[in-house]
Amino acid sequence: MVAKLQEMTPGDVFSELSEVDVLKRSDDEDLWVTRPKWGFGKVTGEDIVTIVGGRVKTLYTFLNKQ
Repeated sequence: MVAKLQEMTPGDVFSELSEVDVLKRSDDEDLWVTRPKWGFGKVTGEDIVTIVGGRVKTLYTFLNKQ
């Protein structure tokens, strides 16, 4: 997906817009829920990532309105 976006808009790069927010952390369950905010050219958004046992279990991407 990233490669396709980069082909469509050469010269644009992905960038972090803020520090990654940790929404939930549980050492007992080895669980993290994080929210990185990012930009790519004129597009901005954020991902909600659930990590269990060091592996991504779910990833939701939300795009911001222009």
